[in-house]
Amino acid sequence: MNTEKLVTVVLPTFKRNYNDYLERSIKSILAQSYTNFELIICDDGSYDGTETLVAGISTGDRRVTYLRSPSNCGLPAFRSASAWVCGNGDFFTWCFDDCAWEKNYLAALIDGFNRSTPDTDVVYGKAKMMFNDGTSRILGKPLNINEMSAGANHIPNSPLMIRRKALDSIGWYDPSIILRRNCDLELWLRLLKNGRKFEFIDEVLNTEFGCTLPDSLGNTSTVFSSLVHDYIGFLPRLDRLTNKTRILNEDPLRLDYYADFYALLDDNRKSELLFLLVEHYLNIGKPELLMNLDQEAIKILHRSSSRPTLRESNLLNRFPDGSHSSLFLYLGLRERERALLLKEISEKQKYIDGQRKILDDRYDLILALQNQLSSKNRIKIYLENFTNRIKGFYR
Repeated sequence: MNTEKLVTVVLPTFKRNYNDYLERSIKSILAQSYTNFELIICDDGSYDGTETLVAGISTGDRRVTYLRSPSNCGLPAFRSASAWVCGNGDFFTWCFDDCAWEKNYLAALIDGFNRSTPDTDVVYGKAKMMFNDGTSRILGKPLNINEMSAGANHIPNSPLMIRRKALDSIGWYDPSIILRRNCDLELWLRLLKNGRKFEFIDEVLNTEFGCTLPDSLGNTSTVFSSLVHDYIGFLPRLDRLTNKTRILNEDPLRLDYYADFYALLDDNRKSELLFLLVEHYLNIGKPELLMNLDQEAIKILHRSSSRPTLRESNLLNRFPDGSHSSLFLYLGLRERERALLLKEISEKQKYIDGQRKILDDRYDLILALQNQLSSKNRIKIYLENFTNRIKGFYR
């Protein structure tokens, strides 16, 4: 029986301390009927009071661990790998900062393992995806390997639970830029290819509210399907996914992370990978990372700038004039001029980061003052009630 097994819950987050998204997620985890779990929150450099929120909600709860990165990388699969390294669970499961679990989420998945055969490594259920217009759809159905192999993913990231030994054997999510929107599908395919058994529970256990958030990964990232297909088929990449030291220390934001794969590509495919890197640098507000690109990479990008797939992509929205001209003007600058421009950008970014830190500190101060005021109000109300009872006694 698995009823007493420890479950590691991984919650990656970035700037979701608004509209109660993150708070709702955390509270739905802490309210689980199955209580033998540890919650590891992996904060990708938030500066919106997330740390204070977590501290307030989890005070005294030793099940909660908070891991904060000093800067944002924008790749949840990369940032949350630290939970795989430090987690102690016999099972792993995931919650996201725009989701809310049903109270029986953990109990239902553990029960799924109890009712299945001992060789079952993954149990998953159904998720409700909510949209701005009030409509919803359900993700999750019995496994169809042919559909999965064709890229039609019907297995949700959550609700899903996987045995620790299977994860250690197969490896973590691939944190690459190429698979930033497909890393879950790639992991499921990797498990299936290695003969791991999946069990489906016909029950909605999770509700996702962030499908249409403008800053969600799915709404800010381009996908090149053929590049994804080629990369999944590039088997040497698998070596780093089972190596905890490598997966924590090798930086997927750098072009040299993909060196062996990149060397096999023609210029069109290279331009797609380069484009994904540039897009991501701008998405996370770090244009200085463009200095990682060598002159040959810049030439390939420049030559491919008129391709429709690049010209009509999300990257256009990163520039005020709605065109890619600003980017390629930058790419066309001589190295010394680019260095000076990036130095100026870097200095401005440091100023912005400093202002964000000030705002974060002030937010914490406001919360502390609100708590003090709340305490004083409770004392005032208590004294008023006590005074009224005394007055009533003497009447």
